[in-house]
Amino acid sequence: MRLFFILPLLGLALSVPAVADCATLPKAGPFLAYTIEPKLVDGSLSLEVLVSFRLTSTKTTELNLPSEWQGQKELYRAISNLEALSPGTTIQVVEKAWQRRLTFQPGQIVRLRYRVTKDWAGKINASSYLRVMLDQSYFQVAGRNFLVYPALPEDEEIPLFVEWKNMPPAWKVVDSFSGDFSCQFSKTYLIKLSNGLFAGGAIRLNKLDLEGKTVFVATRGQWDFTDGQLVDLVRRILTGERSFWHDPGAANYVLTLLPSDDAPGNYGGTALEDSFALFMGEGTRLDFQTKFLLAHEMFHTWNPGKLGEIHGENPFWFTEGFTDYYARTLLLRAGLISAEDYANDVDTAYREYKASRVLHAKGSEVQDRFFSDDDFQRLAYLRGNFLAQRWNFLIQERSKGKQSLDDAMLNLLHQAQSRELVLTTRFLSEHFSAYVGPDAARDIQRYIEEGETIPLAIAPSAPTAGHTR
Repeated sequence: MRLFFILPLLGLALSVPAVADCATLPKAGPFLAYTIEPKLVDGSLSLEVLVSFRLTSTKTTELNLPSEWQGQKELYRAISNLEALSPGTTIQVVEKAWQRRLTFQPGQIVRLRYRVTKDWAGKINASSYLRVMLDQSYFQVAGRNFLVYPALPEDEEIPLFVEWKNMPPAWKVVDSFSGDFSCQFSKTYLIKLSNGLFAGGAIRLNKLDLEGKTVFVATRGQWDFTDGQLVDLVRRILTGERSFWHDPGAANYVLTLLPSDDAPGNYGGTALEDSFALFMGEGTRLDFQTKFLLAHEMFHTWNPGKLGEIHGENPFWFTEGFTDYYARTLLLRAGLISAEDYANDVDTAYREYKASRVLHAKGSEVQDRFFSDDDFQRLAYLRGNFLAQRWNFLIQERSKGKQSLDDAMLNLLHQAQSRELVLTTRFLSEHFSAYVGPDAARDIQRYIEEGETIPLAIAPSAPTAGHTR
């Protein structure tokens, strides 16, 4: 469990004058701190960001600007006016457009300032979801598209500070790092910020207590459902998924819902660290597809969030396809969809799978074109979805009903809690072979790598009767 503190209450080892008004920074050792202030000038909103850090045993570092994220490119275009404020600090342009080289005195607190502005024009849709959202009355940004930070390992613990400064009186702010505190501190992993979600402005902010953990639901726009109905749906889905994993969840979880310019009833979103950014077109209802999207994105908290690292190769058939399988399955277990809904979705998805124009594409091509071609991306989801369905059948058959795919997934989480796992296709093949048998490796080769058609399998036990450890 992460511990968060209101910084003026901290004492003892904290004695260096504050970079932010609310925080006193460590007198020794590394740290990273941000002060973020919205600026509205001539109807245009920008974010003024002050970043301060200290590194030990070095006088130079690479500075990372936003770059590429889930198919979006040149995210550094949102960053301008980058300047050094600390004496003796120099910023050098290097070959890579998304990097700078900093030189400074060893042990010095380095202070930088930069501005974040909207770097795109047009409609809010799949082409812009992942870029900075800056409007006169609200903002939504992610660590991947607005934070500038020194080249530190994302899986290394470091004291992290965030302050929201000079927010307009009627504005609210929330982020996945520490909820709705304007002054935040945690000694934790850099990825909690670099892959975090941050939103503020004229938003409606609902706070939900879920067995001692806080869930924030931030919304804008008018919908065919109430905020209360959305909050209740989030509660039921998240409760079901945390129950499945036997995991009480993070201290804070944030879901944001923004109106998009998509066609009526269309939607999209992305999961981030302990958070989910959701966009919906006018007229979208809390129907099967919306429930499925919420369940899918929330399941990413664990797959791959807590199951292992992704280094280079991303086994999308597992991270996305297995997530689709469990989104549908856990909605049924939670009583949020009917058995008929479940069966209809299996049938519809399988017909879509068999009709895909790239049905027999090689796994390497699916991997290479995942972010550039919607059909290849969708195929990865469908392949994993029906491979999970098949393996659940095979595990139940092999164990004579004593085990299911649930047992393999829960064991994977158990391993990840005791050692660092890297989720590669080879590793996953070896892991699931212990439950599926030799068919696991053969299935991956035939159906994922070679592109043969996966036969539809229906497990002998209903998906409501999943096994847990």
